[in-house]
Amino acid sequence: MKHVPSLSLNRKPFPYFCLLILLLGSSLGLQAQQITYQTAKKPLEEILNDISDSYQLYFSYSPELLNSYEASMYANNQAIEDFLYDLLNPFDLQAKRSKGNYFYIQKARRKLSIHIKDNDNDEALAYAIVRSLNSRRGAYADENGIAQMEYDAREDSLLQINHIGYINRYIRIQDKMPESLTIRLEADSVGLEEVLIEYNNEAITLSEGAQFILNPGNMKVLPGLAEADVLLSVQSLPGIESNDETASGINIRGGGSDELMVYWDRIPIYKQAHFFGTLTTFIPSTVEKISAFKNYIPAQYTGATSGLLEISLPDSIPDKPHAVVNANFTHADLMLHVPLKEKFAFLLAGRLSFHDNDLFDTPTFSAHRNKLFSGSRQEDLFQGIIDEDEEEDIPVFRDQTSLSYRDLNGKLVFTPTAKDYLSLSFMQNSDRFNFNAASNESSILAERSHNVEFRGANFFYSRTWNSRWKSQVSLSQASYSLNNEDLGIFEEGTERNKITILNTLDNTEAKISVDYQASQRGTFSAGYQYNSYSNFFEFDETSTFGDPVLDTLEAAEIAQGIFLSYHYSWQDKIDFQPQIRIDRIPGLDETLVNPVISFHYKISPDIWFKSSYGQYIQLIRSLRQGDLDVSNVSESVWLLAEGSGVPGSEEELPIIESRQLSVGGLFKKKGWLIDLDFYWKETEDLSSINQFNRNNSMDIDFALGSASAIGLDFMLKKKFGRYQSWMSYSLSKVRNTFADLNDNPFPSSFDRPHQFRWVHNLYLAPFEISLGWILKSGTPYTRAEGLTFFPDDPDEPVDPNDPDDIDGFYEIKFGPINGARLPIYHRLDLSVWYKFEKRMGGFSGQIGFSLQNVYNRENVWQRFYFLDDVDDDQRPEIIEEERNFLGFTPNLSVRLNF
Repeated sequence: MKHVPSLSLNRKPFPYFCLLILLLGSSLGLQAQQITYQTAKKPLEEILNDISDSYQLYFSYSPELLNSYEASMYANNQAIEDFLYDLLNPFDLQAKRSKGNYFYIQKARRKLSIHIKDNDNDEALAYAIVRSLNSRRGAYADENGIAQMEYDAREDSLLQINHIGYINRYIRIQDKMPESLTIRLEADSVGLEEVLIEYNNEAITLSEGAQFILNPGNMKVLPGLAEADVLLSVQSLPGIESNDETASGINIRGGGSDELMVYWDRIPIYKQAHFFGTLTTFIPSTVEKISAFKNYIPAQYTGATSGLLEISLPDSIPDKPHAVVNANFTHADLMLHVPLKEKFAFLLAGRLSFHDNDLFDTPTFSAHRNKLFSGSRQEDLFQGIIDEDEEEDIPVFRDQTSLSYRDLNGKLVFTPTAKDYLSLSFMQNSDRFNFNAASNESSILAERSHNVEFRGANFFYSRTWNSRWKSQVSLSQASYSLNNEDLGIFEEGTERNKITILNTLDNTEAKISVDYQASQRGTFSAGYQYNSYSNFFEFDETSTFGDPVLDTLEAAEIAQGIFLSYHYSWQDKIDFQPQIRIDRIPGLDETLVNPVISFHYKISPDIWFKSSYGQYIQLIRSLRQGDLDVSNVSESVWLLAEGSGVPGSEEELPIIESRQLSVGGLFKKKGWLIDLDFYWKETEDLSSINQFNRNNSMDIDFALGSASAIGLDFMLKKKFGRYQSWMSYSLSKVRNTFADLNDNPFPSSFDRPHQFRWVHNLYLAPFEISLGWILKSGTPYTRAEGLTFFPDDPDEPVDPNDPDDIDGFYEIKFGPINGARLPIYHRLDLSVWYKFEKRMGGFSGQIGFSLQNVYNRENVWQRFYFLDDVDDDQRPEIIEEERNFLGFTPNLSVRLNF
């Protein structure tokens, strides 16, 4: 870069106001300054040096920008602005005045106005979408069908123009393009699924096929988030929430979190979050698109009975290198997206956490730590709060905690021809947690470690043979491993108790599919999928107080499936997709046939009717294991359906099966959007230990049962210029039926009948402000109702109220299963994002600040019971303990784009 000379004040001393007057005068005089200059062909850099020396002008630029350009110039008393325009414009460059006689030179930014019309009747197509396929830029057409956008003059980019019910058009940005174009689109009834309706956020859109599309790179502010976290952003959709307030614990319409399948660039994911589910493992800057299905699951996927998230990385070759640096109160990450010539590109991203220990502690880490590891209120169920003076004999522990996590994502793209596309993707993430504690007398020691790792890779090849045929091949490998150790020591050097838990899951997946466009109205798709699963679980306990326990489960299974679908559209009104999937599980000797049907009808230009029905199976599930719990979050192990049974039980672990029906409508007009869905869902062969809250103190035996859910999801949005408000409401009823546990159906732990969210967004560029309030019914739980005394000798009368006559034991007597409900949950969240545009030689970026639970509401998360002789009368009292969700939690995020 040619550096701007600095002014010197060392020649003669004079008052600073004189310098100010001289600078002001030179700046004003420059407006009338004339340039006289003549040269034959000469490098641009030398011409600029000549002008700088002769007329005291100063230019800032990158030498690579001039690229050895040469020019011939003749100017006679020409205005400086006109001279620089004539000099630089032929090379698609421009000079921007900074202040006074200082200029910086940059690529010329040109404006392009595209008027989009219907090819048949010449009517304007309002709200058409213009996308640059080589960059992140795009624009929406206004009510008159006019889209305005800027581009680099020398940019080699392909623009895609689409609108509901029309064939996509493509235009390439070229040199000497006119400032305005008129593009006419032809009607195409097959194009319905390409159209996306802006939902509750400009980066969250809804197709008429009931598929949600999220674009984290263009995400607008969401309440409570400092950045566009992938899984937390998904939870802004009605009907999708997290019962335990984590990123990975997503519950769709009363389903468990393991009933949701997540694919990351075609890799099945079995570890979705860090820090015991708190923070998403997916780096936002790498994600181009998230497809979320909650009404139905396409037949080409298997392994989910509740919903599906398909996370996609960029498939295009960028026009120039791109980098993103991000840091917040928990971690920092870096992403590079670099083109290699014209046909190759690679994306590489990494994330490292700040260690959660005494050396680095942030308010965000502290809030999450309190939720995950701390206790809360304890009180005698019938007498009130325990007197703190009575707890002074409890040992005081010294403890050390260390937590770290990391991610590594990558993708290589190769496009040898216009018809061929190849990619290779990989991801790796891991968590390391260590804890040790000692009492104040060093008589009790404890050590725990928790290590979890996931690795995945995918190879994908797609070929477009002609205008009708297209084929895809996908090969994936996914591996999950968990290693937990819990060591208790009664005295230093003496082993007291040790528990080791190992869990691994490997999945090799191959998928081949073809698409055939039979006509303008219909497209056939068919495919074959092969999965090879391997699963291992081990529980190993040794103790000085009992016999050792060793329980293992090792399973392997092959699953093969074929899927067929037909997509039919007619006159931009009907969209009909019948699908079927047939799976063969040889190890279980089962063949399962599952149909999926979706039907959508456009009643009027503003109203859509939508419906779907589907049957689904799930071969892999996670089971909660109390002995695994390192934190307050109930942890799970992945197990494969097979006939050998559950560890510690004689019960078999069958395939989960589900049936779902959804009927609804959509209305969109003049900034209003109303979305309504009624649904019914029934799921069979669920495990009982997954259907109850952790630490409910009841001994729940393993049993198989079913869950039924019925409800509605409602969303209303309205835009008023720079202000937007939206609210969502879910009404549901979720019931469990476990004949071995209870004669009658009872509320599921995922049953929260009322869930309401109201969000206000205000866009005051460069600021985006979001305020959101959430209200939910409390979670069901089983309440303790009293004590039951069991004498050692049932034939000998015993007075349990006489301390000298107690010869037996007490147990807690519980009420109806999930017959009580925790207090109502509510909180207020606030986020402020500041976005700044790229400057010459600089960077663009975003600073996000968020406050979750602004008024520090103590929302009860878990309530459970234990016995303790508080008043030393040899008769125990029932102690009720609570743990809370996150309290007041601030976070700050800084993102820089280069």
